[in-house]
Amino acid sequence: MGIQGYSPKKAKDAFMISGDIPVVNPFTLHKSENLDIKGFQYRMFYIDSELFLKVSQEVFGKEILPQFQEFAIRDVYLEKNLIQLHKILFQDSYTLLQKQNYLYEILTYMVKNHTIIGKENQLKLNHSKNIVSKVEDFLRVHYHQKIELQDLVEIANLSPYHLNRIFAKEKGIPPHQFLINLRLNKARKLLKTSKNVTEIGLEVGFFDQSHFTRNFKNFIGITPKKYQLAIR
Repeated sequence: MGIQGYSPKKAKDAFMISGDIPVVNPFTLHKSENLDIKGFQYRMFYIDSELFLKVSQEVFGKEILPQFQEFAIRDVYLEKNLIQLHKILFQDSYTLLQKQNYLYEILTYMVKNHTIIGKENQLKLNHSKNIVSKVEDFLRVHYHQKIELQDLVEIANLSPYHLNRIFAKEKGIPPHQFLINLRLNKARKLLKTSKNVTEIGLEVGFFDQSHFTRNFKNFIGITPKKYQLAIR
């Protein structure tokens, strides 16, 4: 409640009102003052830098002290949960473990969404998702054609290693296995018809009949022919 003036080092003076969340990076000089004759009320957290280092290690895989980009965060979700956390910390009905978990979840959210490294990491993730999406779209359209790794590398503009890594991270399997699964699912639908098994294999992109049979059996548990007879 109220209005507070805040002067972080190397930044112009600013005003903060109810709902704003001021953050001060470690070793940053700052001052604050009351600008409302009625005064102001606020809740304060002093978080040990070691805890932020631990959270950073968990989130980004490296121990780095995250720096907050804004001196005042405007985030309704975070505001609500910080107020709730402050209440929980002073209530005996919550166990120490519950309090620690709640604090850890909020710090993780802050590090992911409001620090410089968090936003940079999000940009990288978004870029990777866009690349995977382009490759996936290509595979879904051209699954029945002969596709080589070089085709996907050119679409992604990445090395084969990095393409396989980001695709597997996003989809759980590398591009070649995604393509095989795509073809096999298409084949399952076609096997419900009276089409010849060999014809179906060629239609979905398996130009080697033994390759089709082997992969289908690994995927379903029986050969394409037996599957067709069983469902018709």
